[in-house]
Amino acid sequence: MSVRGLNCGLVFQSEFKSEFRVFQSEYRVFQSEFRVFQSEYRVFQSECRVFQSEYRVFQSEFRVFQSEYRVFQSECRVFQSEYRVFQSEYRVFQNKFQSEFQSE
Repeated sequence: MSVRGLNCGLVFQSEFKSEFRVFQSEYRVFQSEFRVFQSEYRVFQSECRVFQSEYRVFQSEFRVFQSEYRVFQSECRVFQSEYRVFQSEYRVFQNKFQSEFQSE
């Protein structure tokens, strides 16, 4: 083997090692970035679960509110009805009182 061939082999080996180190370095950067991505994705999933849980609580509280509002509306109708009865009874009382007062 000639010196030239030996030098060529050493140069090739040196370049290969250099390029392999660059590849290893880039691969480590990729692994690191991928771990960051995985971590951020887990955080995102966790936040999604929290949001879903809070949304279910909101839905439940809203159904309670709707139910209480229907009860309130019903009680208002009862109150209005009782008030009309009261007004009617008051008119009857007033008419009786006026008629007795006028008869005297």
